Amino acid sequence: MVKAQKQELRTVITPLARWKLLDGEAGFDGDIFTIASGKAELRSFCTGETLNLVGGDRLTVPSCPADISGKWGGNYTRRLPLETGPPVGIGLDLKYQGATLQGEVTLPDGKLNIVSGAQSEKSFSIEAVGVIGGKERRLALSGEARKGEIDFQGLETGLSEKPLKLLGEVHRFYIADSALPESALGQPFRFDLTAVSTNIENAAFRLTSGRFPTGVTLDPSGLIAGVPDETGRFDVQLAAEDGLGGSFEQKLTLVVKKMVVVNRFMPAAIVGQPYSTELQVIGGKPPYRFSGIPPKGMVLDAATGKITGTPTTTRDRPSQFTIRDGQNNSEISDVFLEVHGGTILNSHFLPEASLGKPYENKFEIVGNTTPPTWGYLDSISKRSAFS
Repeated sequence: MVKAQKQELRTVITPLARWKLLDGEAGFDGDIFTIASGKAELRSFCTGETLNLVGGDRLTVPSCPADISGKWGGNYTRRLPLETGPPVGIGLDLKYQGATLQGEVTLPDGKLNIVSGAQSEKSFSIEAVGVIGGKERRLALSGEARKGEIDFQGLETGLSEKPLKLLGEVHRFYIADSALPESALGQPFRFDLTAVSTNIENAAFRLTSGRFPTGVTLDPSGLIAGVPDETGRFDVQLAAEDGLGGSFEQKLTLVVKKMVVVNRFMPAAIVGQPYSTELQVIGGKPPYRFSGIPPKGMVLDAATGKITGTPTTTRDRPSQFTIRDGQNNSEISDVFLEVHGGTILNSHFLPEASLGKPYENKFEIVGNTTPPTWGYLDSISKRSAFS
């Protein structure tokens, strides 16, 4: 949970998104962003979309597969028989060979070759072998891999009679954005890239291949801006450097259409709860006409683009809508409006408790079709209970 102060607006960068709390309380639980009160602005790194959210909104923020090829640096610790050893520096140089991971592992006293490796969704595993100091050394690592950080555990053999358990992490400088939002012909476009490093202020960007549409340029600060005057898909590759020796390359595509829906990702609806939103379009020539099938229990107003109603079933896939302008131009857009089932509205933001004093709080649940059964997944505290 992050609570904003009026005089201090803080931008938070997570693996999924960059968000700023303008007022109130908000936070992530896994991939679900909840704003309990106030206002927040969130940009998805996976889609490039920026959303303005208000109290009560919930949103499942999408994640993109992470390309973990490249150079990483960090530390790990060895679990010795009686204690945890001091931090040990480690570097990874990972490369894809088809569907497998290859490369090198660098340790303070030598290098190991990766003989097997794999990545699936957010997880990864590698096994590296080499001879250091005349003895065979072997590392087997596995864990969670994100675009800028890998958390791992594993085993190291060759230092003692028995394998040593390991725990560590590596990280790197990287461009967080994996996609750009769609843009509309003749409409202003502005997108500032996010670089993550210990030296963010000095990150410099440049175009290494491809081109942006005429009218749109990349500034060394990472700002992509302009007014596109041609439609199409424009594939580019960008490079960024952090001034500390870190560099990263990212492929992106800027799609320019005659008109686009600028709010394709919407706050989630809840079964049995009234919901209202509106498709917002830029480009083309009004008036617009809308067609498509929203989630069950909801209706689309063909003249205004408003989606209203009370959803009756859950839904986790996009709805496809067609927009037609006054000159009979049309575009198809996938709109992500999830419908959640049973949802605890206030589970993330409980009032603080005081040691030794009675405490009581009532959870608010909506969207459930049968009476809920309450229980703990993890212990909250001693002497606490549900009723």
